[in-house]
Amino acid sequence: MRRARAAQASIAGYSQDQVDELVTAVAWAVVRKDRAEALAQLTVDEGGFGNYADKLVKINKRVTGVLADMRSVRTVGVVEEDPEQGLVKIAKPVGVVAALIPTTGPDATPPVQGPLRPEGPQRHRRGAAPPHAGEHGAGGRLHAGSLPPGRRPG
Repeated sequence: MRRARAAQASIAGYSQDQVDELVTAVAWAVVRKDRAEALAQLTVDEGGFGNYADKLVKINKRVTGVLADMRSVRTVGVVEEDPEQGLVKIAKPVGVVAALIPTTGPDATPPVQGPLRPEGPQRHRRGAAPPHAGEHGAGGRLHAGSLPPGRRPG
């Protein structure tokens, strides 16, 4: 929890563009060929069901699909205004989010429910994949993926 809180604090003041870049970097880190292949194989080996090819497709489609779906969603600062009622909705970090990872979907669930949902990318960057999340001010403390069974967060 200490490391998660430190990582969250290090990005608490990010602008919308910085959040977009970080979340896009996490997504690209997960779907990178070698990482997606390793995660798909781990999922089949540890879960005991499914097949490698389908898991690989699932990882790529879910992660890139959520990234595309979140492209136009604003998640930093003022996210909605209703002048008639005098309401302004402001998004702000609320803390570390923890979740159980289902045995049926340990492959794409962590990157989709973790960094992509709460922060959400708003504009998909064109061209080459951005650098890994650790290069975006999080000091390498943010990462995508899940721990193998029996491993505990440090």
